[in-house]
Amino acid sequence: MAKRPRRPSDGTGYARPPKHTQFRKGVSGNPKGRPKGSKSLRRELENELRELIPIDGAGTRKKIPLRRLILKQLVRLAARIRAMDEPPADPSATPQSPEDPSDQPKE
Repeated sequence: MAKRPRRPSDGTGYARPPKHTQFRKGVSGNPKGRPKGSKSLRRELENELRELIPIDGAGTRKKIPLRRLILKQLVRLAARIRAMDEPPADPSATPQSPEDPSDQPKE
């Protein structure tokens, strides 16, 4: 096999990019960076969930965090769905429609 001719050793090659494309010392890779005061989505969501919402309950009006209100509604919805899915325990406990008197035999 023929050997490849050697290139002049200028310091470039695998894992050695040219000097003009390397990061400069003391210069940030993101000069503009994140603007001051900008908030993350997580922080915005946390602030919204902490907001106090007035509710009427047990004859009084009180304020609870939106996070808690969402949880209350979720639990109630789950209970309602579960109640609809469960068959009644006693078949005689199901409400029967009143029979039509015209279907009754006359005495």
